[in-house]
Amino acid sequence: MTSERELAWLRRLREVGAALAREESLEPLFHLIVHSAIQLTEAERGFLVRVEKKPGGIKKRVEMALGFDGDALNSPAGKISKTVVQRVLDLDRDVVTTHEEDEDLIEISSVQARRVLSIACVPMRLRGETVGVLYVDHRFDKAAFTEADLPCLRAFADQAALALETARLKVVSAAEAEPSPSPAPRLVPTLDSIVRRGELVGDSPAMHKIQEEVDRAARSLTPLLILGEVGSGKSAVAREVHARSIRKGEFVSLPCSGIDERDLRGKLFGHLDLVGLAKDGALVQASSGTLVLEDLDSIPLSLQREIMTVLKERAFCAVGSDRPQPLLTRVVVSMSSDPDQLVAEGRLAEDLRCLLSLQSISVPSLRERVDDVPQLFVFLLGREAPGHGPVAPEVFDSLVQYSWPGNLHELNNLCVRLATFGGELTPEALPREIREAGAPDQPSRTLEEVKRDLVVAALLETKGSRVAAARKLNVPRSTFYRMLDRYGLSGK
Repeated sequence: MTSERELAWLRRLREVGAALAREESLEPLFHLIVHSAIQLTEAERGFLVRVEKKPGGIKKRVEMALGFDGDALNSPAGKISKTVVQRVLDLDRDVVTTHEEDEDLIEISSVQARRVLSIACVPMRLRGETVGVLYVDHRFDKAAFTEADLPCLRAFADQAALALETARLKVVSAAEAEPSPSPAPRLVPTLDSIVRRGELVGDSPAMHKIQEEVDRAARSLTPLLILGEVGSGKSAVAREVHARSIRKGEFVSLPCSGIDERDLRGKLFGHLDLVGLAKDGALVQASSGTLVLEDLDSIPLSLQREIMTVLKERAFCAVGSDRPQPLLTRVVVSMSSDPDQLVAEGRLAEDLRCLLSLQSISVPSLRERVDDVPQLFVFLLGREAPGHGPVAPEVFDSLVQYSWPGNLHELNNLCVRLATFGGELTPEALPREIREAGAPDQPSRTLEEVKRDLVVAALLETKGSRVAAARKLNVPRSTFYRMLDRYGLSGK
């Protein structure tokens, strides 16, 4: 596959992935999947087979077929479906007739009867289990599909499997759900009243959407892109995706900024030491688990494309070794900048951006879910100061009026400061900018002002230690050092 065609595939996969995520009904989804597969591969025809494990064996059912005349799939000439689909299931691999292992399929009488010249067929996998098969063919072009097309077609098939599972669960959930009265809103939330699932706290519509997207991502090994402003909670979302997965390997986070390219390659892929012994990298350390790559846009484009190849082929080699290892890790990429802008600036490879767009979660800023602020405040304050005194209702009034340019980092920093207060918390304990938020003609602080205050507070709490302060703010050390220079601050 040429690089131009591969990029076109990835762009189309991005569009189709977004369409699959929007569709919630099964029948339209079947049609969309097959139609999109035909468009992606420039095939003539295609069909989708659902595979279900039953007590008596495996049940196969054609859910959607496009391009076939009448009962073509059920006719004697249509028995090709059974032969090709069964080969995919028996061998548990992709099938393409331009590969020497599968070229014998063209000689089958049923294929010849339909004058089929080229076939591609891939399993649809969900959590490592084959739940369907996607088939496309062409009657006029013998080289319509090649092995180079399979990684993209396979990625699409896995996305389609996840979309079908999500739609099915929504149908089941809607059928089982019983209407219940909404709980009365509480003016002052308590720890007992907080709506929390794992590390994600809040009951706003934005948080409900995040919860659904986390559940969806947890069921898939497709690379995940998490976007959001600094301090919005991307790391918490990544940990929740890991926690809800049935794969219980390690959770590993690897900051990419400020690391030499050679060192980063070794940290990621592993390497051989001077005596030839393998030193595991993050991809092995997070095997059967989750690896988070932070600030991927800070590394050279050549290494970005190397990572993209690993994600597509699900295999990698340690530095200094030519022995491939299977990729058994869910890879999550976390970014604070707009990917499209990064591509335009030449800081992010467009083909990698398209691949990551197959599955993404956008974490809203705190000002976009201000209804969650009271619950988050109670949760974070309770974590910093268990058994703290009562909180006056006026405190929550001020909290929801404030714009929180520093997001969760700023809110958590506030809770750390308030943890030392005794007795009832009143608005007088809040910083002036929060206490006076919403007042007429009250100027709001800029994001840079908030960031500087956070850096100063972190340095004070860590007695000037730059390393400890960077860790406290959960930012890479290189980023923290740049912030010190920008704000004219120093540490030790």
